[in-house]
Amino acid sequence: MKSFDSFKEEGKVKEKTPNPEQAKSLIEKAKKRLNYVKDREITEENADLILEDSYEAIREAIDAFLTLDGYKSYNHEASIVYAYENLEIDYNTANKLNKYRKLRNDSKYRGEDITKKEATDTRNKAEKLIPKLKQEFQKRNQK
Repeated sequence: MKSFDSFKEEGKVKEKTPNPEQAKSLIEKAKKRLNYVKDREITEENADLILEDSYEAIREAIDAFLTLDGYKSYNHEASIVYAYENLEIDYNTANKLNKYRKLRNDSKYRGEDITKKEATDTRNKAEKLIPKLKQEFQKRNQK
C-alpha cells in the first residue's frame, strides 16, 4: 500500500484551507446516504446500486476528515490510505475498502455485475464504519 505522502507528491492530493462546515456537510451526507440504502432489500437487480451507494457513503465520511484536515483528494485510493494512516482503520478494513473501490469502479465504469453478497458485505461494512467515523468526527470537530 502506498503512503498518503506519496499521493501528495504525485498531485493526487492537494493541500487546502481546512473547511469544518464542508466537512460537517460531508459526514452528514454520508449518514444520509447510508440511511437511504440501509433498509432496502438487496436483489440481483439493485446490488450494483446498493454497493455503489454504500461505498460512496464510506468515502464521503472519510473525505470529511480530509476536508477537516485541509486536504482535497482526487483519488479514492488516497482517501482509503488516509483513513488507514490517520483514522485508526486497520489494515484488513483498508483492504476491504480498496476491494469495494475496485468493485464500484468495475460496476460504474465497465458495467460489471455485482452480486447480492458483495453488495451486502459493502453495506454491512458501511453500517459498522460510518457511526464510528461520525463519532470520531464529532470528537475532533469539538477541539
